[in-house]
Amino acid sequence: MTELIDRISAALVGLKMPRALEALGPTLRRLKQGEITAVEAIDALLSEDCALRETRRIDIALRTAKLLPVKTVESFDFAFQPSLDRERIAALAQLDFIRRRETVHFLGPLGTGKSHLATALLDRLHHHAVVVRIEGASYRPGKHADLIPEHVRTNAPITPPPKKRGRPKKETRTDD
Repeated sequence: MTELIDRISAALVGLKMPRALEALGPTLRRLKQGEITAVEAIDALLSEDCALRETRRIDIALRTAKLLPVKTVESFDFAFQPSLDRERIAALAQLDFIRRRETVHFLGPLGTGKSHLATALLDRLHHHAVVVRIEGASYRPGKHADLIPEHVRTNAPITPPPKKRGRPKKETRTDD
């Protein structure tokens, strides 16, 4: 059995699956104790590494995009804004307000942390979301298609008028 585990470990190293390698021991213990099935053990190992890769992919994408640092509730400086109730913000971060169909508004002057608390709640919401991307023309303008320019409806590029060559014509003045 030790030889088999060594081969699996070597394969995980070769496949560059460090998180699955870390989780191998605990996963095998759970399997041995009958807490999970063999298929669940394989799923657990693969899920661990997939999660690590997705986290790394997002980190690299954010660094490449040179966006501002990710704002989290944990990184918010509550000492700078003592008027905020830390427990209330932590409760909002659990997103229970969505289930209750409540709306959250952040009001205050510029630079007080409204946006920071809002990239944080949206990030948590997005983390648990299934994202479906829809591309194509909008359904709504279909009713008013005659109001939309042809190049927009057909998604055609706008062609600028041809440039005129030579000197511009002189304007002739007529005095009355």
